[in-house]
Amino acid sequence: MIAAAASMSALGLGLGLLLGAAAKKFHVETPPVIDEMKMTLPGTNCGQCGYPGCRGAAEAIAGGTTLCPPGGRDVALQQYIGAPAEPLVSRDDRVLKGQLIARSRGPISANPHAPTSGTVIAVGHFPAPHPSGLPVPTITIRADGKDEWAPRLPRLRPEDADPAEIAARVAEAGIVGIGGATFPTAVKLNLRDRYALHTLIINAAECEPYLTCDDRLLRESAEEVADGAGIMARALGVDRIIVAIESNKPEAAAAMRRHNIGMGYPLEVRMVPAQYPMHAAHRHLHPPPHIRPQPLGQAAVAGRDAMSAAPHTPRQPLAARLKGAAANPGVLLAAFSLATALILAGSDELTSGAIATRATEDLYASLSQVEPDGLHDNDLTTDTRVIADAEEGEVPVYLVTAGGTPTAVAFGLTGYGGPIRVLIGIAPDGMLLGVRVLSHAETPGLGDKIEPAKSDWIEGFTGHSLTDPSP
Repeated sequence: MIAAAASMSALGLGLGLLLGAAAKKFHVETPPVIDEMKMTLPGTNCGQCGYPGCRGAAEAIAGGTTLCPPGGRDVALQQYIGAPAEPLVSRDDRVLKGQLIARSRGPISANPHAPTSGTVIAVGHFPAPHPSGLPVPTITIRADGKDEWAPRLPRLRPEDADPAEIAARVAEAGIVGIGGATFPTAVKLNLRDRYALHTLIINAAECEPYLTCDDRLLRESAEEVADGAGIMARALGVDRIIVAIESNKPEAAAAMRRHNIGMGYPLEVRMVPAQYPMHAAHRHLHPPPHIRPQPLGQAAVAGRDAMSAAPHTPRQPLAARLKGAAANPGVLLAAFSLATALILAGSDELTSGAIATRATEDLYASLSQVEPDGLHDNDLTTDTRVIADAEEGEVPVYLVTAGGTPTAVAFGLTGYGGPIRVLIGIAPDGMLLGVRVLSHAETPGLGDKIEPAKSDWIEGFTGHSLTDPSP
């Protein structure tokens, strides 16, 4: 066991060193904003923005007030599925909050905007705020602390606007879904040009069993969700809205039933089973036979204020948390490997005795079935021999004696074409006393009828011999 633990630890150390070398080989440039933040906010890590911060700011945040001076902001140009946006600004350019800093390109893309006012200090490829850490096109802005807004477009009344104009505003605002693909919402709103849609389904089922994101959103912002659904319904040209909510979210369903009108469109709440993967779009479509289902009008929920103020929404973007690489990954992996090896070795030490005892009991039960108790008075599990066979290799032979006189013999073989171990009891005259299967890997319902509990087929060998074979 100690040798196994040492081997696993050595393997873990080797893999860790290889990973460390690979990390250095593929390392990309550190965003300049990190160095700026270290200089601006020396001290402890508050953990609120991913950069080193001061204790006073951390205590203020804990009390509900944000005192952190604005630092650099990394804006990735590919925060969604599809093509990355094309930068519209250069280094040293001054930008305003909500200003379009990159233009979407391709049929599936989205527009990024400046999260605050300041100066562009870098345009390049930097690690994404994602577990992969892969470099992505990025614009880094050094905030000036003024948080000055760019001029906004005139407010749009979605209830009177043309559907194409609504979709254009959503595209200009860069609104995307919050799922794993962060799919651009405008692409879905433009489906009205390709299909005759009649129903919009708001999929409020959680992506994973333990998430409550959609649940809290519906409970706390039901009116905004209803208005956002109504805006999307107008953009899609549909007259029916269904909100799909999991059956274990009764509070969310109740909230949506209280706010069942969105921009003049009635909302129909439907409860769906709370089982994974109910969040998948195809789980909500059950078309009649031979009818091709229409595309699902499923998009991110957008509030009325966000839609009417497009393209510059007054909400703050999600903060990107850049995390550094683990120091000395080889040592960490070796430590985990050692701990795992010790746990496995300890588990084996604690359970091996019980497992061996159970195996002996199972063997004795099988031997007793092929060698009846009246034929022997010895311990069948210990009175054994091993013979060599050209095809079977080492074959265990169990001697059956009564008063010291041999009365029968039993031996185990691997028979048939698969890994089936059988135990055969034979009397001195060559008659079969019984056959039992010790182990097999046959498919349940097909080959497992060799088990006595499933069929009496195997009992047909008892009482026969080579001179008196079974018909």
